[in-house]
Amino acid sequence: MLYDMKYSRANTNMASKPTETDEERIVQAEKYKAEGNEFFKKEEYKSAMKKYHFALLYLRGIGEKHPITGEQHILSDDWKKRYDEVTFGCNNNLAACLVKEKKWEKVIKYSNLALEVHPSNVKALFRKGQAYYHVKNWDKAFEAIVQAGKIQPDDTNIKKYHAKLEVELKKYREKEKAMYAGMFGK
Repeated sequence: MLYDMKYSRANTNMASKPTETDEERIVQAEKYKAEGNEFFKKEEYKSAMKKYHFALLYLRGIGEKHPITGEQHILSDDWKKRYDEVTFGCNNNLAACLVKEKKWEKVIKYSNLALEVHPSNVKALFRKGQAYYHVKNWDKAFEAIVQAGKIQPDDTNIKKYHAKLEVELKKYREKEKAMYAGMFGK
């Protein structure tokens, strides 16, 4: 499943019309994303997340075979690019909202979904590394932060987390070394 919120088109009065084209659904998703961005600017993160989820729900099923007819609509390159940008933007912005709420596991999830579209996006990589740091997965945090640092080596936040991670990794490895020394030293 693309997302885990309790929203669906059925329970949000967002059901797409039977005659609505994939392109019309992308346009509607872009509108929801823009509304989400306005809420984000006003620091109304829950409302922003709701709009981003609505946008993702509107995109659901685009490009897939129809379960009954077996028909599949193929998007043109321009529409595919718009679809990807809305998908990326909503997932990346959801991760940004969730950072504000310190919901680190979900930050990881939505950052990864954003990175599926744009694997080298620095903000998504940084948020992923930041979230892994807060759940104390030092190796994965370090991997994401190093990757972000290769793209933007002068970013102060990336440098800050890189330094914090080096300290945590050193402490972790020292504990690990002491534990193994105790196990095999007797």
